[in-house]
Amino acid sequence: MKKVGFIYDDIFLRHETPKWHPECKERLIAIIDALKSSDIWDKLIHIKPRKAAFNEIEAVHTHAYIERIKKAEPGY
Repeated sequence: MKKVGFIYDDIFLRHETPKWHPECKERLIAIIDALKSSDIWDKLIHIKPRKAAFNEIEAVHTHAYIERIKKAEPGY
């Protein structure tokens, strides 16, 4: 069986999105609860998150997108 890494920290629960966005604290809690109540949780390789290096961000996002995010209001 292949190993699966799972990056998670409770700090993710503080991520706020607009009301219309499907990503929310309650959804994340439900996912974590479901994983913990199954046999999957103990099979995951739990990895603590870290800040991405700028070159890692550039590898997956366009320069225009990065600039747009830099100019966005905090919390949006």
